[in-house]
Amino acid sequence: MEIITKRQVIQGVQERWNRQYSRMRSNHPLINVGPQLESLNLDIVSADDVNKIIGNNSWTALSCDECKKDVEAIIVVGEEPDYESSTARVCFDCIRKAAAMTYES
Repeated sequence: MEIITKRQVIQGVQERWNRQYSRMRSNHPLINVGPQLESLNLDIVSADDVNKIIGNNSWTALSCDECKKDVEAIIVVGEEPDYESSTARVCFDCIRKAAAMTYES
């Protein structure tokens, strides 16, 4: 099991962006995104600020597999995430709801 926070996701944006777009041509419309991300203090910047630079929230979203909400933290359970793994990313509210359920026979 592992806990992932939105701050961790934000802190990883720059590295993930560079990994995906490091070979971008100089005339590519997203060429300025990398330098803008590099100028941010990822320890304090908001997800909204990152989203404005990138143009969408897909790089900062942290969603629960159960309720589908964008949340501040999730618990990852199951196998190591991979293409065909049995892995669930569940928020604390859904974990609490699951724990409150009772078994009825």
